[in-house]
Amino acid sequence: MKRHPPRMAVRLLGYVTSDEALVGDLVEEVARGRSAWWCWRQVAAAVPAGAWRDICRHSALAFRALLVGWVLLGVAFAFVVPRFRELDEWLFVTGLADVRAWWPAHHAVWFVVSALTFAKVGWAVGRFHGPSMVLLFFASVQALDASRLVWLMATTPWNAADLVAGVGAAAALRLPILVSGLWGARRRTGRGNDRFGLNEGVA
Repeated sequence: MKRHPPRMAVRLLGYVTSDEALVGDLVEEVARGRSAWWCWRQVAAAVPAGAWRDICRHSALAFRALLVGWVLLGVAFAFVVPRFRELDEWLFVTGLADVRAWWPAHHAVWFVVSALTFAKVGWAVGRFHGPSMVLLFFASVQALDASRLVWLMATTPWNAADLVAGVGAAAALRLPILVSGLWGARRRTGRGNDRFGLNEGVA
């Protein structure tokens, strides 16, 4: 029985590369007996390389993607997210409703609204700039988080539990950028298995 590469691996590679020969080689190697784990390792190496080539070829688009993403994040966290965080108080003060008794804690509301905000910004970057630019924007956010983490570790007392909790929360908040961004890019480019004729029989 002929073996086929994992469907998600093919889709992911198809989002960020126009090299049909690369995908074809991947399919052939798996058909010859390579494992799914080997396939994923190849994709994990090819995706960043393909994205980087795309970014270098379209530097103006890359700059615009970063600019749009960071402007949207800045506006959202300056004007939108804080209003939702205090929505229960605003409804009470304006006399519209008193939901304070059952309204979630402010940090829970902030977490949910922030995650949704990251998802929407990621979608906008992907929808109008493509998958490679989503990876670029996501990497820029992660780089900023890393620099903040280094600064906090150097200037404030910390322990391992706080570090793990902080990194986990940050990762959970930023992951929607990647997921929603690649979804938006999929709608923009139409890339994936169909583009390489691999829908038939791909596992």
